[in-house]
Amino acid sequence: MINYMKSFLHELSKDIMYVYIPAGRTNKDITWSDNSILKELITSYTAQYTENRDTISSHVRQATNKIHDTVLTKLENKINNLYMQNRNMDFKINFPSDLDYTFLLDRIEISLNEYGSNYLLQEWGSGTKSLAVIAMHRANALLNNGSIVLGIEEPETNLHPQAQKRFIMSLKEKLHSNETQTIFTTHSTVLVDALGHDDILLIRRNSESSRGFITIVSQIPVDFWTKYSLEEFKHYQYFNYKNSDFFFSKYVVLGESKNDCQVMEKLVASEIGNKIADVSFLDAGGVENIKYPYYLLKELGIPFITVVDRDYFFPYINNNVLEDSRSQSTGLPIYSDEIKNDDILEDIFNTSIAKQKLVDNHKDGYRKFFGYIKQFKILSMNYCLEMDLTCSGKARNE
Repeated sequence: MINYMKSFLHELSKDIMYVYIPAGRTNKDITWSDNSILKELITSYTAQYTENRDTISSHVRQATNKIHDTVLTKLENKINNLYMQNRNMDFKINFPSDLDYTFLLDRIEISLNEYGSNYLLQEWGSGTKSLAVIAMHRANALLNNGSIVLGIEEPETNLHPQAQKRFIMSLKEKLHSNETQTIFTTHSTVLVDALGHDDILLIRRNSESSRGFITIVSQIPVDFWTKYSLEEFKHYQYFNYKNSDFFFSKYVVLGESKNDCQVMEKLVASEIGNKIADVSFLDAGGVENIKYPYYLLKELGIPFITVVDRDYFFPYINNNVLEDSRSQSTGLPIYSDEIKNDDILEDIFNTSIAKQKLVDNHKDGYRKFFGYIKQFKILSMNYCLEMDLTCSGKARNE
């Protein structure tokens, strides 16, 4: 199997070149030094330029002849006159006869001109240098005229958010026709925000007893939209207003509203302290939007829990009309015993036994209901924070 894979990769490399651009893009890369991309690019480009006919080296030899005839001949005469031996010999000072243009290359420097001011690239900021190194890697790869897959490690290094946006726009719109695909690793929410979710491969480390941890790679399936009957436009319409930090979280709390999430974050923070930084609170902005983050988190394998109001599970008792279903004594709503028709509830409680237990525990009171559903990574508030508790005289007094 290993030999087969090696053979396959060898054949694949004949048609596709993979270009790896590492994260450590430093001054060494933009100076003439061993293994630097600047040296490799210029050496390769000039070699290709002179492959059929070298029209450069003749100019170099003309320059060296000029130096010899103008300067070095005088020095030859001085040495010959001062040589205290046989006068039938003459010393000659000259450049090698096979000298070509390459002996000048190690004096090359790269600079950047902006608004009429020219400075060596080493003197610019690290973000500018990083992008220059990426550009040189791309130029070097394109010398081969084949299909190219770019692999860039953390392209956002030392780039401010606007520069990151320009970078990702360039990747989307201005790739050379030979650059068939770009793969990059990132920890930037700015770059993730600019990507389609089907373009993202999420890499996470999970604990594993024998090896310490294993790496899990996940991606939404190609049939994601049809699998869950999701409208792609509305999916992105929802996520366009969210920060993508939840992709990097160790845990996500998905709530119905912004108010719910703010209250939960406050409660959780008092219990876990600084670990709250590892948790993202993602508000759905209404129960109709829960499906968009729910299925995405599920498919990507990001640990999460969903927190909803009780009316997400069961309608209000009087034709699902809240005001007609309030208790005369407390003002709090009363729920029916019939489970709502909802795709996510169907996904979570996917057997008749689970559904019946859901109803039975609901009838036995909130605590038993809460205890039952939490094993399915879904929690329920007993009442809606904004609408139910504020409408209850008893709750207001308490």
